[in-house]
Amino acid sequence: MSTVSVALAAWRGEKWIGAQLESLLAQERVPDEIVICDDSPDSLTGNAVEPFLRRDSRIHYHRNLVRLGICRNFEAAFRRCTGEFIFPADQDDVWDRGKVARLCRELEDHPECELVFCDSRVVDGDGRELGYSAWELQGRTLEAIVRIPAGELEEQLLVRPLGYAHDMAFRRTLLETALPFPSIEACHDFWLASLAAAQGRLRVVPERLTAYRCHTGNYTQVERGGFTARLRELIRRGRSERERTGRLYAALAERLAAVDLSPERRELIEGLAAYHLRRGAGHLASWHDYRRFGQGVRSLLRDLLLF
Repeated sequence: MSTVSVALAAWRGEKWIGAQLESLLAQERVPDEIVICDDSPDSLTGNAVEPFLRRDSRIHYHRNLVRLGICRNFEAAFRRCTGEFIFPADQDDVWDRGKVARLCRELEDHPECELVFCDSRVVDGDGRELGYSAWELQGRTLEAIVRIPAGELEEQLLVRPLGYAHDMAFRRTLLETALPFPSIEACHDFWLASLAAAQGRLRVVPERLTAYRCHTGNYTQVERGGFTARLRELIRRGRSERERTGRLYAALAERLAAVDLSPERRELIEGLAAYHLRRGAGHLASWHDYRRFGQGVRSLLRDLLLF
């Protein structure tokens, strides 16, 4: 049986991390190790973890000497993992008891696959379900993903990435290509899934196996200022996000330069980089590119509003 590591990136997680650790230790297939890298500026998260360290030797806690940020913190946790299968984990979620076993089974049944991911139920800070899933939060549904024809899934997920790191499991061998992460903020979800998708080594498990906690501590909102100020900020963020996405695709193309990809797959990645960088610079793309690399009329209308 393959060994399993959980890589948990923590930051000021003292309120939530206990419930997450309880759910990890209650798994039908308990991980062989749980590696926690703490990026907090104080000892509160470490204090919350301390009882679990005394209780279970499979939990390993490391406090960063300087703040790394979310991507580098995950990278530090991945580098410390020794398992053949690695599960990224957020500090504030709660996993279903069968999650580790289900995703491990998918990897074991498909040895050609490097990464699998599932869906999750979105809950509030108190754990109450909000009536939609993480995929629906990104404009997709279980039913729509299941209907994608075999052979088209990877390309569709390259064009419109789906999934969060907390719903993923991957083979340790993926790190040979994935590390180091590019110096682009909050890129780990996109980076891991896109590397696997680009190489045709990704599978989807259409089940909701995580309670994904959304609260004011883990997402940001534009709240201050009047309408004009908020609109200006939304435009700035829209352009910035397009430019960031373009840089991610460009970094992906560079990282995969020595990997044996089909000419069509390589051209797709390079085209996605050019498309998003052009939009990030405040220029409209061609109608052909909106249809191929975006969401057609919807993407065009968004750009017309922003530019």
